[in-house]
Amino acid sequence: MNKIMQMVRPLSDSKGVTAVVVALFLTVLLAMGAAAIDIGHALVARNELQNVSDAGALAGTRALGIIYEGMTPTEQRDYVLTSGDEATIVNAVQQTAVANSAAGKTITVDASDIAIGTWNPTTRIHTSTVNQPKAVRVWARRDSSANGNGAISTFLANVIGISSVNVRAVATADLTAVGQTAPGQLDVPFAISEYYFTEFG
Repeated sequence: MNKIMQMVRPLSDSKGVTAVVVALFLTVLLAMGAAAIDIGHALVARNELQNVSDAGALAGTRALGIIYEGMTPTEQRDYVLTSGDEATIVNAVQQTAVANSAAGKTITVDASDIAIGTWNPTTRIHTSTVNQPKAVRVWARRDSSANGNGAISTFLANVIGISSVNVRAVATADLTAVGQTAPGQLDVPFAISEYYFTEFG
């Protein structure tokens, strides 16, 4: 019986249990803190990137609209995007994007992240094309891709092995007449030609 008691006694010793419990709870609390702080930081950066892509898409589509303004109706119907016009649109997007930042870093947009083509508001599909393009799609990124923006560094998630997160946003702007837009198809932000204000007050 004494031998049995000697074997059981160490199992009932609670010394050091508190330290183990505290260590476990501390790990859980750090993980929750990482989720609250780092995910929140990434979501704020995502909103900032959305502003970048929105502004870039609007600027690129405005540049495309100016190109069309210098054409006759026949030329507009037969227009094929030239390399020079594409460079003008890409430049407009990039200049607008670089004026913005996300998570404290100025955003650059690669030419490969700018797509010029057409937008179907019903299917919500953008198709890249050089034939009568009227829409510009822009991706803004904070990741390890070639644009050099770099992924967003984490604060506490390093504890669980996550040192950075990739964040992206995309926006498409389309040259669409207001009267041709069905309810629910026109997302904000949107731009209205100055002509409507100067002509119709």
